[in-house]
Amino acid sequence: IMAFCSVALFVGRFTEEQIAANNLALNIGSLAFMIPLSISSAVAVKVGHAYGERSFHLIRIFAQMSLLASFVFTLLMGLGFYLFPHAVLSFYTEDAAVIEWGKRLLFWVACFQLFDGAQVTLGGILRGLSVTRPSSIAIFVGYWIIGIPLGYYLGFHTDLQAQGFWIGLAISLAFVAVALSVVVRNQFRTLMGEN
Repeated sequence: IMAFCSVALFVGRFTEEQIAANNLALNIGSLAFMIPLSISSAVAVKVGHAYGERSFHLIRIFAQMSLLASFVFTLLMGLGFYLFPHAVLSFYTEDAAVIEWGKRLLFWVACFQLFDGAQVTLGGILRGLSVTRPSSIAIFVGYWIIGIPLGYYLGFHTDLQAQGFWIGLAISLAFVAVALSVVVRNQFRTLMGEN
């Protein structure tokens, strides 16, 4: 949350159209995030119960189904944002300049949908397994070591401006998703070794 809020602060140094488009992208991305976040919360509970019962078969089923549900939803959202950006943004404004910048930012929101859904769902699976430190480390490194500095560079030292920060966010989400998928796979190998 802090990373996305800091992007809003940095983008405040650009034009009004970019600020407005950034707020729209944040709102749209946040709305799309609510379903994967809910799936993450649900799978954390289901995996936690199965883990407490030492039912490794159920853990695998819950993990796979939650990732599948998150994948399908975020794929649909990403395709919707990519294919119909004007229609999505038109719900919010008719200002042509804001819509033009909004399309650029919504492209990056579309690009990171799968990664965003994956990382939050994987985080839920790990919470259910009582493994929380790797998620914290991956998120810290992904956002504060990679994403925000990269976004700052692209935003203020190239012509990308507001887009630069969203590219940084997309890359940070991809990093977190890949890192957490490695942690989940290792946890599953450990569980299967115990079984």
